[in-house]
Amino acid sequence: MGHCLIFGGLTALGMPLLERLLNEGMYVMAVRAPLSSDNRPLEEDVEMHFGRHALFRAVDEWREELTKAENILFLDTVPLFGDNEGVQADVLAHRLVQCIENSPNLQRVIVASHIAIYGHPKGTVRETCVVKPVGAIGEHADRIERTVIEKLLHDKDRARALSVTICRLPNLYLEKRPTDWEALHVEDAALGLCAILQRVEKSGIEVIQLTSGRTFRGPFGHYTYSYEKAKQFIGFNPVKTMENDEA
Repeated sequence: MGHCLIFGGLTALGMPLLERLLNEGMYVMAVRAPLSSDNRPLEEDVEMHFGRHALFRAVDEWREELTKAENILFLDTVPLFGDNEGVQADVLAHRLVQCIENSPNLQRVIVASHIAIYGHPKGTVRETCVVKPVGAIGEHADRIERTVIEKLLHDKDRARALSVTICRLPNLYLEKRPTDWEALHVEDAALGLCAILQRVEKSGIEVIQLTSGRTFRGPFGHYTYSYEKAKQFIGFNPVKTMENDEA
């Protein structure tokens, strides 16, 4: 599976994903997030947990690692937890472009996005539905996706050499699932991302949703974010989320 550079690798989503990738024998470089009183204790816990693993490194200067990276995952591109404001879209957009331009061995890119990009849900929401971003998170996700698409359309030779997956996720949770809106257990999200990374490479851009598949009632009627495409192509099944539903 090669070298993997993960932005947001020391977050609540990054930790279960790191564990899976290291167990698969991948060399993982996790980019440290800007220090804050809120996230630093968690980052220290993750570094302590994986720090003695021969295949793990936490890096500050990620530009030096671009020449080694064969796979790049952007987990910090959208707020996935309710109390996380995330990184500014302009900063992320610049980082995305830099990584694509300056990674000579890059083969695969996975970018986390958010289902808020669809706007107000109605009926069955699939990857082919028109995006109508509403609110700060939806507009943020739209900006990130547009950055990736426009960069690859501008550099078609580079696009033909890369496998790019935009992974649309709902908000994630660690313990108790919210009952009135779409959410996914963090371990299911990590499992899905790992499965995407393990797929046989296919050049071009693909969009995949990782969701619970549950049906909710909203202001415009019942709605469901489908994960059928993920089930078909990567065998995704949100087991931990379903266990939480049954508890």
